[in-house]
Amino acid sequence: MVTGQDDQLQADILEEAMKEAIKDPNLVSSILHNLGELGVQGQMGDATVANPERDASYITIYSTLDGTPSTILRSMAPKTLRKRLPSDNTVPREKRGQLAFSLVQNISPVVPEYPCILHPENPMREWLDGHGLLGKVCYKKLTSQFSVRRHVETRHKHENAQIKEEEATERDREYREYQRATVELLKERGRRAT
Repeated sequence: MVTGQDDQLQADILEEAMKEAIKDPNLVSSILHNLGELGVQGQMGDATVANPERDASYITIYSTLDGTPSTILRSMAPKTLRKRLPSDNTVPREKRGQLAFSLVQNISPVVPEYPCILHPENPMREWLDGHGLLGKVCYKKLTSQFSVRRHVETRHKHENAQIKEEEATERDREYREYQRATVELLKERGRRAT
């Protein structure tokens, strides 16, 4: 059952979409597609937003803070699109209190450049293949080394444990070799002194 609150939300979404379309007319088709995916009906200038047959149950929304795309359930869209950025120091002053998400991407997101440890382009790939991770591949690229580490810790727990164990084993082996070489050097010096 449609309530007055739902009608107001649809009107608010259409109003935001019209503002975005005025800013950049090239985005009109993208905006209409996203509105149709949401099931918003109404008039936007000369274009009609219809409620088409919807196969997918997901839509893409964009962060107004950094332009990052997020895929969410269509049923969560009205609630998510109402969210606002916090009014504290975690957000730039000019963005505080503004809507957190939009149907259009107004900001170009940061391009991820750091591959996951299991990515085929990773320089460690040959070492990983030689230590039992030959078939384990992840094509994800992230925006920072910290994100890569957290991604591996949360998404590849078993592989991460195996990598850590192999690294520790190699470190121990190298340390034993160093100790052995040091002992041999000291023995050699002792022989020379006598």
